[in-house]
Amino acid sequence: MLGIPDWLVRLGGRFLGIRPQTLAYLRAAAKLGQPASPEYPSELLPDAAHLFARGWMNRPFFETSRDWVWPYWAERQHNPADPGFVSWAFQPYHLNLAYRDWTAIGVPGKRDEAIVDPRGLLTPWPDGWSLDTWLVTPDRTIFPSQCPEEAVRQWVEPHPVTVVTLIRHAPWALRLRTTMVEDEEGRPWVLHRVNVQHRGPEAEGSPVTLFLAVRPFNVEGVSLIHDLEFREGTFLVNGRLALCVPPPESAGGLSFREGDISCRLARLPGNTFAHCPAGLATGVAAYPLSSADVRAGWQLTALAPAGKPVNAAPFRVPVDGPSLLDAGRPASWMQRTRARWDEAVSGIMRVELPDQRLQAAFQANQSYLLLMHDGESITPGPFTYHRFWFRDAAYLVHALAKMGLSEQAAQVLRSYPRRQRRDGYFVSQEGEWDANGQAIWTMVEHFRLTGDRPLLAELYPAVARGARWIESKRRDGQEGLLPAGFSAEHFGPPDNFYWDDFWALAGLRDAAYAARVLGHDDDARAFQSAYRGFWRDVWRSLRRDEERLGQRIMPASPHRGPDAAMIGTLAACYPLRLLGATDEWLSNTLNLIRGEHFVNGLFFQPFSHTALGTYLTLHVAHCLLYQKSAGVWPLLQTFLDHASPTWTWAEGINPRSGRGGMGDGHHGWALADLLLLVRDLLLLEEGGRLTITPLLPVAWTKPGTSIRVQNAPTHFGRISFEITFAEGEAQIQVENHFREEPAEVVWNVGRPIEAVEVPVSAYTKEGLLALPSDCGRARVIFREGRS
Repeated sequence: MLGIPDWLVRLGGRFLGIRPQTLAYLRAAAKLGQPASPEYPSELLPDAAHLFARGWMNRPFFETSRDWVWPYWAERQHNPADPGFVSWAFQPYHLNLAYRDWTAIGVPGKRDEAIVDPRGLLTPWPDGWSLDTWLVTPDRTIFPSQCPEEAVRQWVEPHPVTVVTLIRHAPWALRLRTTMVEDEEGRPWVLHRVNVQHRGPEAEGSPVTLFLAVRPFNVEGVSLIHDLEFREGTFLVNGRLALCVPPPESAGGLSFREGDISCRLARLPGNTFAHCPAGLATGVAAYPLSSADVRAGWQLTALAPAGKPVNAAPFRVPVDGPSLLDAGRPASWMQRTRARWDEAVSGIMRVELPDQRLQAAFQANQSYLLLMHDGESITPGPFTYHRFWFRDAAYLVHALAKMGLSEQAAQVLRSYPRRQRRDGYFVSQEGEWDANGQAIWTMVEHFRLTGDRPLLAELYPAVARGARWIESKRRDGQEGLLPAGFSAEHFGPPDNFYWDDFWALAGLRDAAYAARVLGHDDDARAFQSAYRGFWRDVWRSLRRDEERLGQRIMPASPHRGPDAAMIGTLAACYPLRLLGATDEWLSNTLNLIRGEHFVNGLFFQPFSHTALGTYLTLHVAHCLLYQKSAGVWPLLQTFLDHASPTWTWAEGINPRSGRGGMGDGHHGWALADLLLLVRDLLLLEEGGRLTITPLLPVAWTKPGTSIRVQNAPTHFGRISFEITFAEGEAQIQVENHFREEPAEVVWNVGRPIEAVEVPVSAYTKEGLLALPSDCGRARVIFREGRS
């Protein structure tokens, strides 16, 4: 994928002694895709270099430190008996490829999040050190990362997002509660609360000690700690405040040459400062507990300043950690944070579903969506992907708007003109020709959901410039298509991807719509004409593909066969609605993908990800919903099966471990697609028609079940409804606040109708009931003997 310039090849051969045959491979690799400029986004090179540099250090560290206590992912991935075992033979670097699961904690609107791994390991700084919690009892030492699966339970409390990790080794229970709060000045802190309890016969005099351990690694691997110091109730990591703790009985630190501090817990070294040239300093604070302490349920609270270390500049010198903890500040900060959360979710769409798993996942991910919103930015992850892309933002900002979080969505959209170059190109990174269509679609779709005309007018100059750039840029390509580019990296080498073209088409279509709404008639005609001309060129190319491939499908590009990358063409259906769900080209493509590119019930992406695609699977599910196919439900259930205990998903799932295998372990695009799918399963705009529960599973229509939706935005305004099912009948109560009347409101009751109690405009006996806009309640009788 990455072309090597000839001058660099010659230079490498001359000064590094690389054989010409070797250099020939580097030259040939660039020929696998289509010529593109750039062949690889330069903006990603620093992140890629950092990732591989860490992987380079991970290998010798993990090879030589088996007596250390490793993070959970490393304990499992390096175990040959584990299904997620990864061999590093012939690999110069070593990365987390089988257990990329973590959970973000944060405060709505704040830029940075902390993360918690499946064993409660806390990483408060982006890409930074971690805090572990250990318990030494008379008969065992409890290291959470080494505990068996059945001994650990983890869950999330959504408002504020709090990760609870419970480790049980009878008769001991160790409970960790981790959340983020903000202080009086708006600075974020991680609040880490530990509870130790003994549930069994009294063990008078038995020594029990809790350790708070500062660790030089995280969910990706090593995170360098060159200097670690404990002073006055605080730990300093590389000279910066890292952790405030209650006064311990003792504390100690070691360098890599001296070994892991976990091996010295029985007798800690007397030093409270450790310097390590290898960046692997470790340290602990020790808290011996009495029998009375653990019988009553002993508790400890620690505070860690969150966010990038540079943001901790006011704390470059130690503060009095115990005074922070003893002055009641954590409680007041928690109260302040709860109020911030209450305000953030005050207008959010609320649902009550018969499926308790789906209910829990939906509610948790609404909260996570607020964490991904960082003020004027929104990011597809708290860790690996903590940066802005228009592609991910298209789904994330759309989810904000559909969840009723219109102010947060508008805050991000107002940053779009500043992210646009003078020539009209919306830039998150070079060579992504889908960005303009995504930016325009997101801005216009927000207007459709909110009716915010002033904001549309404010953004319109950027919309118009972006549309003109699309029409100009496709002239640089071949036969009317956009030029070859890197695009979404999960499609393979650079190419003329139809994914880019479909997003650009939607951008032109929606720019024309925005122009009509605002009275810019000349622009509307120009953009509509460009849209029609572009479509003609795309169809001409697709028909050539039909002749070339011998089947009516949509490949990823005019140069590719029916490989897995063709999943990108489903964007023409979801979310863009350029093609109807029953269109022959779309249906054939969808069927081929489901028949040949699914593994373990999820879509398998062999390009780049080499994993089961989370959000890509949900794109298939959304197309099935548009087709009114019941196949969406088993797909959704399989997706839920692969959730972490806190209802998070990585970008890709390792097919063998069943856990995160690629990308950010708490992936924002995946959570956005889940929220959008559930919303559309409850409410779906179909042109001028609004359909309530367009596709109901039989289990949701059983007597005694109910569905409730409150404050849901639509293209027509907000709507709330409640559906209850009883023996042989169903009832709906509807309250709407439409700013524009839909042509029709239809309720899919899920079963054939025998009779209707209240007058309605029309109904069919196939389970669809048309409701007048002023109908507040309706009751239907089901036909007996059928479901």
